[in-house]
Amino acid sequence: MDAYYELFDLASGNMVENYDCEQDAMDALMRAVEEHGISAIGAFALSHVEGSHRRLVAMQDDLVSRVEGEMGRLVPHDRAS
Repeated sequence: MDAYYELFDLASGNMVENYDCEQDAMDALMRAVEEHGISAIGAFALSHVEGSHRRLVAMQDDLVSRVEGEMGRLVPHDRAS
């Protein structure tokens, strides 16, 4: 049974992309934020799909918060000015 993560655009009703793991999806979302700003992912949903079972991982504001948290974790906090 294949499992994957599916990124869905709720505004357009289109599936954006499938990813082998959640981190791959998060990396893509972080790239989208870097290129287009945080509002670019505000209408997205991320689901885990395994066979015929689909589980919502996060959507809209919750997904934005997760991405912001992941980006904050990756940004060095001790930058010299």
